Amino acid sequence: MCSIEIDYIFEADVLREACRQSDLRTDYALSEWEMLLRLRVGDVEVFGRSDEEYHAWLENLRRYNVALHIPSPAWSRLSVLWIAVGVESAFARLREEGHSDLDSLDCAIHLVQQDDMVTVFLSRDRVGQAPMTEMYAAFAAFAERVRRDWLAICPQLRDHVTLGPWFRGEGESPEVPSAPILL
Repeated sequence: MCSIEIDYIFEADVLREACRQSDLRTDYALSEWEMLLRLRVGDVEVFGRSDEEYHAWLENLRRYNVALHIPSPAWSRLSVLWIAVGVESAFARLREEGHSDLDSLDCAIHLVQQDDMVTVFLSRDRVGQAPMTEMYAAFAAFAERVRRDWLAICPQLRDHVTLGPWFRGEGESPEVPSAPILL
C-alpha cells in the first residue's frame, strides 16, 4: 500500500470576490484559474522543485510584488479545477489506452499504467508509482473536494455554461480542451 496525498490551497476569498462581482456561470476561463497544488506519492513530491528552483521562484514573486505564500518546494501553481474536471476522463483513457494526461494550463500530469500500477509525473526527475485503485481513489477524492469547495463559495456554478454538469455531478465530465505544453 502506497501513501498518496493530493492537496491544494483553496483561494476561497478570491473565488468569493469573483462570484460576488461577476456572473461566473459564463466565465469560460474559470477552469484556468491556478492555485497551489501538491501531489505526494510515497516519498516522492511529484510536483516538487529543487531548493534552487524554489528560491528563484520566491525571488521572482518578490521582484514583481506578488503576494503569494508558497509553503515549500513541494507545491506548484496549477489549474486545479481543470485537473479535477478531467479526472474521470483521464482515468477512463488510462484504463483503455494504458496512458493518459491530466492537463493543466501550461503543463500535463502524465499517467502511465503497467499491469495494476500507475506511474505519475510532470517531469521524469520526480516520478511516483502506486496501484491503480489507490491512484484513482486519491484523484477522485481530490476532484470531489474541489467540487464541494467551489460550490460552497459559489453555488451558481451548478449552472455554469460548460462545467455545470460536472458541478452537479451528472454523467461524464465535460471535455476540457487540452492545454498546450510549454517546453
